[in-house]
Amino acid sequence: MTRPRTRLRPAGGKTVLVLATARRFVLAVAAALLLPALPAMAQSPLLVAPPTLLVPNDDSLPIGTWPAFEANAAVVRTDDSSAVWFNPAGLARAGTSSAAASASTIVRTRIESDGFASDVEGSQLSPSQFAAVLTALREKTGLTLGFGITRLVSWDVRADGLVFHDVPGGRRRVTFSESGSYVRTSYGAAVARDLSPLVRAGLGLSVESVDTVAFVAGTDAVVGTTTRTFTFRQDGENQTLLLRATLGLQADLGGGWGLGAVLRSPGVTLSSTGRFGGDYTFDEPAQTTNVTFFDDEAGGESRLPFEAVLGAAVKAGRLSLEGQVRYFGPGGAHDAFSTDHPATVIWTGAKPEPVVYTVAVPPTRTSRRAIVDLALGGHVDLGTSRKVRLHAGVGTSSAPVPSGDPLFTRADLWSATLGATTRVSSLQLSVGFRYERGSIDDVRSEVLPMGEVVRSGATIRNLGVVFSFAYDAAGGAK
Repeated sequence: MTRPRTRLRPAGGKTVLVLATARRFVLAVAAALLLPALPAMAQSPLLVAPPTLLVPNDDSLPIGTWPAFEANAAVVRTDDSSAVWFNPAGLARAGTSSAAASASTIVRTRIESDGFASDVEGSQLSPSQFAAVLTALREKTGLTLGFGITRLVSWDVRADGLVFHDVPGGRRRVTFSESGSYVRTSYGAAVARDLSPLVRAGLGLSVESVDTVAFVAGTDAVVGTTTRTFTFRQDGENQTLLLRATLGLQADLGGGWGLGAVLRSPGVTLSSTGRFGGDYTFDEPAQTTNVTFFDDEAGGESRLPFEAVLGAAVKAGRLSLEGQVRYFGPGGAHDAFSTDHPATVIWTGAKPEPVVYTVAVPPTRTSRRAIVDLALGGHVDLGTSRKVRLHAGVGTSSAPVPSGDPLFTRADLWSATLGATTRVSSLQLSVGFRYERGSIDDVRSEVLPMGEVVRSGATIRNLGVVFSFAYDAAGGAK
């Protein structure tokens, strides 16, 4: 996998901070730094490394052999192995046992800001689902089983940033590098059966893994009548495993119409592991302060909220359409990264010997706001054999990030997909394109000892290739 890097170009005679990556993340880890006096007498201003960008939006990956090309609008019509995630009730509609895999590739990303132009090119392969449906027990028990591994979110980033601008008493230069990722994966199993000729129900149980990795390092310096330099390095990792239950229903209303609904429980934390560290040095004339901490068994966790999905679909001849509304509940404030280990502070200055003491490390706290996403997707069968199908869809991916969150960046996105499917014997092959666009209202670079904040907005554009394949025992068109 090739990770995109930034290319920075000043525009309009003014150089602004540019953060341009294929996937973006924010990390703001604070360390209490006591300045030039003994501990009991010291002030304790807060040092914050420049934030990087991580976007944790749900509905950010195309999933399944055909829902991937229809904006993931599948709560009513899903009838194959992808139902393990979209709606377990759909497993009862599967005509035969089958297995499928889907993936997407980000082939180009462009970020445009208020005061700059920046292109980022690269590729990121994101396998989105491997799933299977088993119908062997249906005749005796009426039950259909499904199993699947579904990648729900995958943001991966590597970027460099640079700032030059005038400040009172000199000229400021900030450089930094960042890398990290935010990945959500569901390992699920489900069972479904017909409640009546027109109604189906399904139950699912899954373990979701949420992996957050964030690293940033760099230097912030003001050179002039008084030279001050702040160097920083901080990183945090957390993996949380959560248990979730899913209830799904599908109903045929007649005349080609259908309804579907899914309720997904909040995640119950099974385990959480992580590490958390930082190294900060603030150099001023005649004094230097260094703060370090590291914890390879750090605290913190990720949380997943209650979800509800409601959809309606219609089939008319060769045309099939579905619209859905997806609600994500709010999540309370919690520590994403935390440690009980104190930071060690070493101050050198006018005194002949360094002053060494410890301070508590404040946690990085985050939360989620409630959001609603919309999706509309459909397909049309071509030819009398109906072995070629055209797909299209459009949907939103709203940011669950509240304003001022210290860990994640708020970027509301929308996407459009277009693809085609064909069948060759028992194999179904699909390929298409996905275009994604969104905006970031506030990109910030702030290092409080320097007393300056640089702000900029940005527009995100992604173009990706989506492909999938499926095998079913029947080998016929659905």
